[in-house]
Amino acid sequence: MFQVRRFSNEDAWRIPSAVTDLRQKRGEEVIGYKIVCVAK
Repeated sequence: MFQVRRFSNEDAWRIPSAVTDLRQKRGEEVIGYKIVCVAK
């Protein structure tokens, strides 16, 4: 069995932003954005 870590709303924004930064640093180009909705 594994444990699931709960992410905050700040984490939900920070993680994909960090991935985008890393991909841009290796030469990839941003061509669009994905919209994400969360439920409480």
